[in-house]
Amino acid sequence: MRFHVLLSSFALCALCTACFRNETTHFEMTVPDMTGEADAARIRASFSDMLEKRTVTSFEADVPAHRIACDFNNRELGECNLLYAVARAGYDANGWKALPADVAERRKAVPE
Repeated sequence: MRFHVLLSSFALCALCTACFRNETTHFEMTVPDMTGEADAARIRASFSDMLEKRTVTSFEADVPAHRIACDFNNRELGECNLLYAVARAGYDANGWKALPADVAERRKAVPE
C-alpha cells in the first residue's frame, strides 16, 4: 500500500511539472551589414507585428557587435521566423540571405 502511495505521488508531481515548462526562448543573430542605428531601426520595424502580438517579447540590437538578441514564444514562432524577418528587412543573418525589397523578386527568391 505504501508503495502505491509513493508511486501515485511521484506520478502526480511528474504530471504537474510538465504543464509549466518554459515557453520563452532567447535567440541571437549575427547581422554583418547592420552598421548603424538606422539599420537597427529598419530591422526592428520588420519585427513590429511580432512585438505587437507579444510573440517576440524583447528585441535588442548591439550595433557595434552586429548582433540582435530577442526573446520569443517558442510555441508560436520558430527561429526561422526571426531570421526571415531580418531577411525581409534586407539584411543577411546567420546564413540567411537578404530578400529583395520588390515583392515579385522576393517570391522568386523564396521557394514555395
